[in-house]
Amino acid sequence: MATFKQISDAIITQIAAATGFNTTRVGIFKGSVIDFLDGAETPNLPFCGVTLISADYGEYLSDNAGCREDLTFRLTVIAEDFRGQGYSTEDNYTLLEAIRGTLLGDSLSLAGVNPLRIERIAEEADIADHGVTVYNMDISTFQAR
Repeated sequence: MATFKQISDAIITQIAAATGFNTTRVGIFKGSVIDFLDGAETPNLPFCGVTLISADYGEYLSDNAGCREDLTFRLTVIAEDFRGQGYSTEDNYTLLEAIRGTLLGDSLSLAGVNPLRIERIAEEADIADHGVTVYNMDISTFQAR
């Protein structure tokens, strides 16, 4: 059984490998996008934050497992500041596709963790007045506990 942190760290490692991001561009995400953008330091963009958003438990029909643990993580992808000259929607799509491609169906090399599923990718429309494009990507997996 993997812990929440082990799974989150494995997701971060996969994203970093697929995108070439360092620890200032991918990590555990705390707070809100607005807090991130308004922080004391200029944010490194693009950025991908990882947050556990739910852990649901159901019965498992096996004598070897107490229950099935369904986990959903949200990736908050702050793609680019669209006010600059270098902004490109195509670059945002390339970033999303790199993240999707590395995570979809991956079991993160963690014993007992089932392959990741991507539940949805959606643009966060109400953040546009802050000058960035933000996407939320929900991914899920499950394991026996």
